[in-house]
Amino acid sequence: MPQGLLLQFIFAALFLISASGQEVKNAQPELPKLYAQFTFVPYRSSRVGSELLAVKISGTGGGKLSAADKLKLYVNGLENQTTKAITALRFSCYVFNSKDLNVVLDTRQTPMITIDLQPLEHRRVEIHILDADDVPLLLMANSPNEVFALEVAVTEVNYEDGTTWQAEDLLQKLEPAKLH
Repeated sequence: MPQGLLLQFIFAALFLISASGQEVKNAQPELPKLYAQFTFVPYRSSRVGSELLAVKISGTGGGKLSAADKLKLYVNGLENQTTKAITALRFSCYVFNSKDLNVVLDTRQTPMITIDLQPLEHRRVEIHILDADDVPLLLMANSPNEVFALEVAVTEVNYEDGTTWQAEDLLQKLEPAKLH
């Protein structure tokens, strides 16, 4: 290879390396999303009609592994309150301003989720309900001084025998006599 051609090749390679390195230096890291303050709890037993739920949620949680991840919210405990085996269920999540827990601001639902929950069974689970990033109210930029409360309930159930149950008029007021 002639010496001039070799030098051109080396300069071209160095230029490409330095240009690609410059792009990396100029790239801005993605800032983590900031969230408004909120709680994520099972549908409150102090609500009128809460005792009629076919499945009660006994635990909730959430988290993310890195700043780039979405904040995932989970149900981690279920109690089948019926004497029938359950094959699928749907969750509904209600968003309230914590200043007034009787006025719902937003509602989200999951698709039907397959499960094998035996009669009267209480089980630990890890079921993804929603990402906080997908609820605009929960992003700090949209609600910088607000505190929210999210309540999650099972609102539809498919039983092994082919019958179904759906919550009707579930979203009810808090019953003062039931408040702890």
